Amino acid sequence: MKFRHHCLVGAILNPGVNPGDILIVRGMEYLITQAEKNLGVEPLFSHANLFDRLDSEDDNLTWSMVNTRSQTALFAGTPQFNKDGCGAHVRNLIERMKVAKSKGLLTAYFWLGSGYTEHVYTKEEAVAKMLAPNVEIFKELSQCADFIITRDEITNELLTQGGVKNTRFLDCVFYTPEFFSVTPKPAEFNLIVLRGRENFEECEGIAKSSFNLEQYFDGKYPTYYLVHEEWEYTWWLQFISKERLICVCLPEDLLRIYSKAHQIISFRVHGSVVALALGKQVMNVLNDSRSNILETVGVFSISQAHYHTLGSPVFSTVPNISEIKEKEQQRFFEYWKQIMKNLAI
Repeated sequence: MKFRHHCLVGAILNPGVNPGDILIVRGMEYLITQAEKNLGVEPLFSHANLFDRLDSEDDNLTWSMVNTRSQTALFAGTPQFNKDGCGAHVRNLIERMKVAKSKGLLTAYFWLGSGYTEHVYTKEEAVAKMLAPNVEIFKELSQCADFIITRDEITNELLTQGGVKNTRFLDCVFYTPEFFSVTPKPAEFNLIVLRGRENFEECEGIAKSSFNLEQYFDGKYPTYYLVHEEWEYTWWLQFISKERLICVCLPEDLLRIYSKAHQIISFRVHGSVVALALGKQVMNVLNDSRSNILETVGVFSISQAHYHTLGSPVFSTVPNISEIKEKEQQRFFEYWKQIMKNLAI
């Protein structure tokens, strides 16, 4: 048996982390595991938290272990480009990648995303607005990342125009049901998945529109409201009764909730990804250009403005999602094989 050790650098579970970031790491881990086993290799993983400081005691322990046993440093998760420049954690990302690169590790960023923070936009506009503020960081990224995977068309084009070589794949979160061994279950309820805003008027409007749209759900099932983070629960209690508002933070538990849903309206793109992967009926309400992830499987989102004037929900499913995932997984196998071959790892 041949072993190969990888360090995954991303979000590590704690109460302050968006579970969507953790789902990215888990989907990535699943695909790498399958790709390695396809090569006759048993992968071993360690996890470094992207949000820790490089000079912290715990983080130094993690990196000292990485330096002695890892062959790759694979980054994933939160850092994104936007119209104001790079996200808050991109600088931390770059500095860590430089450290990994200096140690001779294969260094990659997998399933990189961006977020053009407008509710109505064109792909061309999103790329153009995000390009100029990120030119310098693109130069650094291209120097310290051996390989980059992007997860949507907008980020793919943004990096390409910025001179950063990258390959686009289906978002790895589509594979998290396999990682957690969660399968679709008989429907028990409908869901409206909310996202925290800390804007009273905006949330009040979303709640009122959501109550109105409930009448168009399949009436055989009760409707519940779901939030992914603990702070959101307290906030949305101002508008939704405790009996109908649920908060689920653990990724595996989230998947189990989605597996039992019937129809879903979601303001969280990775909630929509998971639901579609599980064969559910979904209507996604976009917050920013990250919703472009869904267009890869033929699902288009509605704007928040449209949500408030909607006559009735228009749900989408992806009947051939298994075939799409299998095809993309085979593409990733070939991609991974070339990485290992080219770098003699």
